[in-house]
Amino acid sequence: MTREGKSLPVFYIYDSYRTPAASWRELLSKKGNISIRDTDIDSIFLGLVVDMNHKYDIKRANFDGE
Repeated sequence: MTREGKSLPVFYIYDSYRTPAASWRELLSKKGNISIRDTDIDSIFLGLVVDMNHKYDIKRANFDGE
């Protein structure tokens, strides 16, 4: 897949809901303390939605996709 014209690998994180959204946000947000965004290892990350509450956690965690 591409983001801003750059080809990126895609990772599907099964059981992503088992890790708090705040922890994912540190990695997946450009402002996170251990952010990989805009680095050589940036990728497209998709998380698992099991129930409707997970949908909001996915957004807060800065996973990619809609």
